[in-house]
Amino acid sequence: MANKDSREFWIKRAEQKIAKLEKDQNKIERQLKAQYKEIIKQLKKELAALKADGTLTSFQEFRMEGTIASIEGILDEMARNEQQVLEDGMVEVFKHTAELDAVSLETSFQTVNDNFIRETIKTNWSGTVFSDRIWENRRKLGFKIKEVMTQGLIRGDSLQTMARNLADILNKDFNRAMTLMHTETCWIQCEASRQQFIEDGVEEYEYLAFLDERTTEECRNLDGKIFKVEDGKPGVNMPPMHPRCRSAIMPVVESLTELKERKARQEEEKRRKAEEEARRKAEEERLKKEAEEKARQ
Repeated sequence: MANKDSREFWIKRAEQKIAKLEKDQNKIERQLKAQYKEIIKQLKKELAALKADGTLTSFQEFRMEGTIASIEGILDEMARNEQQVLEDGMVEVFKHTAELDAVSLETSFQTVNDNFIRETIKTNWSGTVFSDRIWENRRKLGFKIKEVMTQGLIRGDSLQTMARNLADILNKDFNRAMTLMHTETCWIQCEASRQQFIEDGVEEYEYLAFLDERTTEECRNLDGKIFKVEDGKPGVNMPPMHPRCRSAIMPVVESLTELKERKARQEEEKRRKAEEEARRKAEEERLKKEAEEKARQ
């Protein structure tokens, strides 16, 4: 068994985090895949009702507007569900990661408040908040579906052809959703680690790339490099460096004993400063009351 002060130990711990992340990602993927399958079924039903009217008559044009309105509602619900599933999944990733890091660093794990995690998730780390990306993609998806339906009806495409075209669009959008999910969960895992490192007094982290034939050059070049925890920035020196990034970070710890001693000193310093601040405020309040009493005399 590797010594807890050795680099090999921390690599194995990081690999455990990566394995746990993959399980969390697979769970989210199953949920979203089931959702997309249901959406395809609903779209086919809407399409079947529309095609039952025959050729593109004035009445059918009227029916198409109603069908498109129904589909817009279906897509809105899909986007809301995608946002909720991804957000809930990211909360779980954050909790699992923080707990694994705390256990590895031999510190007491404090359950992180869900509201705090959900606020962290809203961080605009990549230029656009993940929820905004979902709704922008939903807008584009609605436009594509309307285009396929309109052109298909004008050309007189069969129900099977139009259904297949819509399914192709939804399958491509599912791949887009998977890219977003893998990227965002990679980020929240690394951010959870970074915050836990700060909490435990870890000052540096090492970039750990997942090395295989799919590893990008940028991740391969960063593998093994060490950065200050306070300077960690995704896309610069911390994962994700690109969509579907599989890299992670691990703490640089030469001695857990020294780390604990340093953390104890930091906690003692924080306690001392808090007591000093409390005494200062109490003294200010006392002087204020004395001045008010003298003013009334």
